[in-house]
Amino acid sequence: MRYVRPDISDLSIPGGILEGLENYFQHKIKPGGCLTAILRNDLYMAVSQADPYTHGALKDIIAFLDRVDMPGVRKWGSPSHVDNWLYGGRQ
Repeated sequence: MRYVRPDISDLSIPGGILEGLENYFQHKIKPGGCLTAILRNDLYMAVSQADPYTHGALKDIIAFLDRVDMPGVRKWGSPSHVDNWLYGGRQ
């Protein structure tokens, strides 16, 4: 399963967040706290850790995630999905 960046021409995602998303999907690199919370579907932590730019882009970040097309294992949406993607079931 290979990551291909979805069309994001209509989205406004801060550069650091976009880089974190791409590193996560391409190289299985764990992102920072806010983005990890978004990927884990932890709204409270995501909002409480977001800087103003990321907070304003939450809707677009979720739209990005909805557009990622990588068949196979779920890569986001719960802590277990994120951990399985990053660590392959081992930590």
